[in-house]
Amino acid sequence: MKAQEQRSLNGSTCVLLSELTCFYFFERDLAFASLLFLAIGDPLTAIVMERLFGTRSTKGSVPAFFFCLLFCLCVGLLVRGLGLRLGLLEVAIGSLSASLASTLPLRLDDNISIPLSSAIAMHLVRRL
Repeated sequence: MKAQEQRSLNGSTCVLLSELTCFYFFERDLAFASLLFLAIGDPLTAIVMERLFGTRSTKGSVPAFFFCLLFCLCVGLLVRGLGLRLGLLEVAIGSLSASLASTLPLRLDDNISIPLSSAIAMHLVRRL
């Protein structure tokens, strides 16, 4: 267990809370895409950052933002290709939101901030 997880919720608990929240409050396709941003985009960004820059940290990093944006866009297009009804603008805004949530130095755990921010962003785009 990570040192910070001894004083707060661990990563698994945060992922579970995010999943339950996303599927309860948002349409299925938005919830599914937002959780894939977390499950695929975030770890791929960390792996690339470690290989290229020697650090897995993505907080406050401009390269991490662009890698995360690239991977999240790919995930969004994959979800769109699976037949879920996501528009390109929803994918782009959701990817941007997930990337910002991953790279900004927020106090909120990224297992919560990535899916919730991207689901909210895509929901708002859908409602416009």
